Amino acid sequence: PAKDIDAIRFGIFIQITNGIRSAYYTVGVLAEGVGEIGFDCKRVFRSEDQAQADFNAVVNALYRQIAPGLCMKIAKAVASGVQYPLGNCRLAATGMHIPTGMLFWKEDHFVPWSDIRFNTHQGQLHVFSEKNRKITAAFALRDVWNAVIFEELVKTIVRLKDKR
Repeated sequence: PAKDIDAIRFGIFIQITNGIRSAYYTVGVLAEGVGEIGFDCKRVFRSEDQAQADFNAVVNALYRQIAPGLCMKIAKAVASGVQYPLGNCRLAATGMHIPTGMLFWKEDHFVPWSDIRFNTHQGQLHVFSEKNRKITAAFALRDVWNAVIFEELVKTIVRLKDKR
């Protein structure tokens, strides 16, 4: 059931080996009690055009039927005080915790939602602080759960926070 879905991810991975192009149209759904369901829309004996059309249909369905409820589910948890993981970062009711550095120099920065900026480029979600551009994080959309709904998720969290 849609209400049991905890996370989604999808993306297109293009690999060129010895001049031969291979495209993978991957979709993943993580559901409570079921685990991960993952598949590639490019099947044997199917054209790339058909794989692209199938991928677009699945992604559109996820955005229309799953993403709104999933965003609300996560936002309610975050608004109640739960810090929700997104890759190596954590979403909180008032902002985002973004780690920087490595080993002994690792530091956790809290960035309020009003200071968070983001963009996507070549299958990556880039999140950064507007005030301190050294505070940044990048997520592969096809690999990091819920990175594909980051914008909607943040809007829902902020909207719930403002109602309280």
